[in-house]
Amino acid sequence: MPQTCRQTATSNAPSAIKAAALLIGLCSALSAPAAPLELWMFTSPECAACAQFEREVGRSYVKTAEARLAPLHRQPLAASRPESLKAAGPVIGTPTFVLMENGREQGRIEGYSSDELFWMRLTALLGERNTQGK
Repeated sequence: MPQTCRQTATSNAPSAIKAAALLIGLCSALSAPAAPLELWMFTSPECAACAQFEREVGRSYVKTAEARLAPLHRQPLAASRPESLKAAGPVIGTPTFVLMENGREQGRIEGYSSDELFWMRLTALLGERNTQGK
């Protein structure tokens, strides 16, 4: 008789697991943002403008409303690209900031000269998606 109980429990387990997975998937889909954004910074060790960006913006970016909307990731120009960046166009120089949405490039900022100009250009890139709390 215990063998029969195991068989019954085992045969019902996949249905219960599938139901739980479906419920978790539905809840995740309802609570997830419609289109995740990511801001990728292509960088190189010898890039003076990259170092300037890090001093003026990079350290504090994570604390901004823009970071909640489009987290910043750094990508060495010489390294192979992660899967999420495969669809981005070619990058010639550093720094280059590429805004990605669901694996597609939405726009870019090439170069860096000042924090003020960076924020203006990023705000324009984010457009209607930009947060209202800034």
